[in-house]
Amino acid sequence: MAEKCLPTTQRMQGFSGDGDVFKRFINDGIDGGPNPNREGVDVENLLKWRERVMELARLAADMQSYLTRADMSAAGPQPKGVVAQVTNDPEASNNGYWVSDGSQWVWSEVQPVTVGELDSLSQAVDQKFNKQESMEAAEVLFVVTDNEGRATWIGANSKDGGPTEVAMRHINKAVGRLDVDYSGVFFSIVDDQGRMTDLTVDDSTGQLSQFVVERLAKRIKAIDTQVSAGHEIFPTALGGAKDMHYRAGEFLPMNADLSRWALWGSSTAQGFHASVAALAATYGATLYEGGKAAERLDETCARIGSRKAVLGFPGNVIPADTESVAVSINFRDRSQLGLKAFVGYVAGVRGMLTLDSDRRTVRFTREAEGEPIILNGPAPMTPIDGTSERASVCLLNIGKNTLTSASGLDAAQWVIEENARAIEYLSPTAKRVLVIGHFQNTQTPLGGTAYQCVDIVNKGLKEKYGSYFIDVSEYLCSERVWVDTGITPTQEDLDKQSQGLKPPSLSQDSAHMNAAAYDAVTNFLIKPFFESMGWY
Repeated sequence: MAEKCLPTTQRMQGFSGDGDVFKRFINDGIDGGPNPNREGVDVENLLKWRERVMELARLAADMQSYLTRADMSAAGPQPKGVVAQVTNDPEASNNGYWVSDGSQWVWSEVQPVTVGELDSLSQAVDQKFNKQESMEAAEVLFVVTDNEGRATWIGANSKDGGPTEVAMRHINKAVGRLDVDYSGVFFSIVDDQGRMTDLTVDDSTGQLSQFVVERLAKRIKAIDTQVSAGHEIFPTALGGAKDMHYRAGEFLPMNADLSRWALWGSSTAQGFHASVAALAATYGATLYEGGKAAERLDETCARIGSRKAVLGFPGNVIPADTESVAVSINFRDRSQLGLKAFVGYVAGVRGMLTLDSDRRTVRFTREAEGEPIILNGPAPMTPIDGTSERASVCLLNIGKNTLTSASGLDAAQWVIEENARAIEYLSPTAKRVLVIGHFQNTQTPLGGTAYQCVDIVNKGLKEKYGSYFIDVSEYLCSERVWVDTGITPTQEDLDKQSQGLKPPSLSQDSAHMNAAAYDAVTNFLIKPFFESMGWY
């Protein structure tokens, strides 16, 4: 038997998922092409349905009626297109519409719906839509029901396409309703009480909301009132970098002072003083010369301030007079010190830390007489220059002597860690730090502890700091260095390079570069670094 004219319950369920399809059908907007609903079901059969209904309407006026199919056949052939209905044939399948083709009766594809079919369809639709007493059918555009036919939160109202009342009840039950005015807010993170936090942005400006700005201003003012005359004033940096931030009880610059450079390290750093100072001058900057030959790692870090020297005074008392006093110190590497004298504060007393000629005895000399200061035990010394130069563009080449005198490979990890501590200590939020690698001395035994330590540190720093690290050892062992310096290498130079050692023609002695090497590193490694980073 041909397909019934009304759509099946499954199709009606598909139609219910897309009110827009119904709307187009009602307004004669369905064409012959695909018309998928929101579930992806093609409902173009709506067009066929309408055509069949129209056919039924056209033929109804001329329709003939017979009790049985036999009665209809006995009436004889009818003109083509005449419709007849059999209503009470003993064989139920014969009841329905028949169309004459001019010689015989043919079963019509358009058939009437029985009362039983309508009742069954009505019950199925009512069950699926489950129209609740609180929801007027005219207010609902569509709704998805559960297995029991109850309306779920997935639905839309016909007024503005927003959630239905049932949907709102589900949503409010899950997340709660907040009676907060969020008008004018583009984005906000709220607390568990629904209050907007300082992470709130206006939709009109894309900036922090005014209430956030006012709240932060009050906090900054409160901190500002705590500033005492004892705080050192950092110089104003180029580009208006005088903005400060508060960290660990002190005010520090937000940005590096591009008019000042600081170079820290031992003899290699000291050898760089002249060439780096000349480079700094081309950018309108001055150089703090923080290199000191023979210094070990913890001595340099004490001057920087990243790991403060902790001094023990006899009897735990800082004398009242200005006589120098021998002090104990917390340096890890004390085999042979090379400390560069520096000025700082211990328990509020300003003085200078110096090293005796025996390279073992460290002394503190008070700058001015005053009251004796009783201590609870060893006390840290805060360096003045190191603290001030935290705002500068910094070049670090620290720990070489600790590596070359090392008795074990643990020294390499220590140097890497102290580099990291120094960089963290340097105050600007937008840091300007260049880490300069170490070279292998010309006469360093291959594969020895010193050789391995230098190699480990260079690899570790390169991996950690990437483009902020320059590999001096690699450069000194390259073919390029001879082009940059204009020096013709000897066979010994090439042999040393092949072993990863500093070549003699670029050496002042086994442990130090000569002026040509310093100039080459400065002009062909350090200068390109600064300019590639856009700092100058």
